[in-house]
Amino acid sequence: MGKSKTSLDNIPLKTTLSIYPINLITRFRLPKAYLVNPYIDLLGGAHYIETNTKYNNSLAESIGNTINEENTKELYASANSSSYTYGIGFGVSLRFKPYGGGHFDFGLRYLNGGRAQYVSPEDLRVNNQGNYYYMRSEVSSTDMLYFHVGISGHF
Repeated sequence: MGKSKTSLDNIPLKTTLSIYPINLITRFRLPKAYLVNPYIDLLGGAHYIETNTKYNNSLAESIGNTINEENTKELYASANSSSYTYGIGFGVSLRFKPYGGGHFDFGLRYLNGGRAQYVSPEDLRVNNQGNYYYMRSEVSSTDMLYFHVGISGHF
């Protein structure tokens, strides 16, 4: 979902926020295989949300730097959460061959997701022992609308 760069105690940090939709899909389409097949998908599952903050050791910045303690630290802080999802999708399958084979799919899907916790890079703090932690988390909806492209087949 995105990356952001900050610094804490003069240490450059990079925070990555990722959302992984995991769904079961039921597809409804015409029973006969036409060259162009419209379809409707019903989806249900979960979103897994992961936030990781690491030392920002980009190649351009680390060429001139010597290896120090900050470069050896891989992960400063991590947080994850999950929520349920359900949704609907619409799309079209285009057949590769005139009599069977695979299909090229493209369409639009909407997932209505539950509320989930996530953390912001601005909320990263360090305690007296040098351990990093997120000061607070926020709660937000996980609704998604996205375009998908793929290859499918049937047996």
